[in-house]
Amino acid sequence: MIFLACAMTGFWMARHYARRTEELRQLRGALSLLETEIAYGATPLYLACRHIGEQETGPVGRFFSLVSQNLTQSDGHSALECWQRALSEVKGELAIRERDRRILHRLGHKLGLSDKPDQIHHLRLAQANLETEEAHAIKEQETYEKMFRSLGVLTGALLVILMY
Repeated sequence: MIFLACAMTGFWMARHYARRTEELRQLRGALSLLETEIAYGATPLYLACRHIGEQETGPVGRFFSLVSQNLTQSDGHSALECWQRALSEVKGELAIRERDRRILHRLGHKLGLSDKPDQIHHLRLAQANLETEEAHAIKEQETYEKMFRSLGVLTGALLVILMY
């Protein structure tokens, strides 16, 4: 039991690195969809976020669905406040780091406040920043994923050997 618990802990910690990479890739794709909706569809922000929330899965899809809900039920709140509220609600579900969160936070300051070309510019900038973070996440994943798996298994084996 001890061996399995240690091994599973190592695999769980390794999975966190893989989830971050997947979620960053998913966020980049979602922002690309948002850019398309704004640029070519001239879709209102709440509808664009709803469409993305329906297309994406997991915490990223939930985030965009929450943005859409917040915008629909805004009660006079700005798009920034709706964006930030949704970001704080999914904070525990997303495997992203604080740097990644700041990129999304900065993007929220620009959505719904400026004209279409400026919003598209900021969406592309956020995508580029997330791409950079994804490259760092891939390097971290390659480095630490295997290490945590091995460390969990070896720690479990060591504890079992020491107990007997």
